[in-house]
Amino acid sequence: MSRLLELAGAGPEEVFLDLGCGCGATNLAVASRVRLSIGVDLVPAAVEFARQAAARLGIDNARFHRGDLLHFDLSQADVMYCAATAVSEWLAQQLATRSHLCKPGARLVTVEHPLENQELELVASHHATMAWTNGTQPRLWTFFIYRKK
Repeated sequence: MSRLLELAGAGPEEVFLDLGCGCGATNLAVASRVRLSIGVDLVPAAVEFARQAAARLGIDNARFHRGDLLHFDLSQADVMYCAATAVSEWLAQQLATRSHLCKPGARLVTVEHPLENQELELVASHHATMAWTNGTQPRLWTFFIYRKK
């Protein structure tokens, strides 16, 4: 995730938003590098787990919300990450259609499926090996980093 944050140009005064954060591992990992790390997920148990993990680790700049990533407010985020696009091209296109809700200069990091939208400029792509869980086989994924024009 460090390399993706570098490619996205994430800074210490910025807001990071993980759309589909699950148990919050990504948010907790990046919290020390940004002002605020926000995660949103549909699954109440995952959100509660993430909140408890942040409290146990003493991470006070991580916030977790139960919600639909396709209806969450994107306007305050500087850097958005959505790993769920790896498993759904449809989801990637839904995010692309919501780019008008992002502030100018905001960056969006997606996995595997490129976004098609005139408001988004592809600034970098990166290949990295990732496994979804401890029980799955790691594989090479393509990450795309976009900037809202």
